[in-house]
Amino acid sequence: MTADGQVESILSEGRQAYVALETAAGPHVTPELYAWSGDRIWFATAATTLKARAIGDGEQVGILVRAPGEDVLVVGPAERFDLADPVALARRAADLPAALRALAGFTVRNAADLLAFGRDVVTGRLGHRLPPRRVLLAVEAVEVTVVEAVGDGGVPAVAALPGPVAVPGRWYEEERELQVLPELLDRHGVHDEAAVAVVVDRYNAPGPAAKAGTLVRGRARRVGGSGTLAVDLDRRIEWDGTAVESAAVGV
Repeated sequence: MTADGQVESILSEGRQAYVALETAAGPHVTPELYAWSGDRIWFATAATTLKARAIGDGEQVGILVRAPGEDVLVVGPAERFDLADPVALARRAADLPAALRALAGFTVRNAADLLAFGRDVVTGRLGHRLPPRRVLLAVEAVEVTVVEAVGDGGVPAVAALPGPVAVPGRWYEEERELQVLPELLDRHGVHDEAAVAVVVDRYNAPGPAAKAGTLVRGRARRVGGSGTLAVDLDRRIEWDGTAVESAAVGV
């Protein structure tokens, strides 16, 4: 990514990229390991994931990278590199050298996680099936915004809003409220009600077996002109390593 010093510093310090996309059920957001190269953020996701199934060439994607005190928001179209689709790869032949450079950078940047992934596979912590193939995705940084972290209270979270866009927030589980910078809600057209997804995750250690988190989805209602969103939940997804539970939630 061609970035100024501030953006470069945040991208260097960040550990994960929160990838927001639109689905038939509304916005969706989950974290991925990433790298940046040229004017793109790159990540590899399992072919079985919703992201791999839903994100095609030209699909609009929102990304948030977090660092202490400041975050970077990226919005732009996606590019897809999938070995299972050789015809599409052939059409994108001119982009393959850039993809290979990005993949090399991704491997170096995320070496600890990739080594831990191999360890988890060998030791059976991910089960006894072979891991699914990966799809390489790139998101062009058409829009880049640096924002300050959102206050105190609640727990740090990332929300996906229609667009899609990923924004930082604070999640209050018992109250079912999300706190977001008001200017971000104004900028992305959330003036009354909107579909929303909120993810809270824990990066406990390198490797997928050490990851845990919760994703909730529903409808959000903005309280006045503030940054508070009251969320009526309809689904909750929780993961702890490879164990995933999904259930409908009553309002």
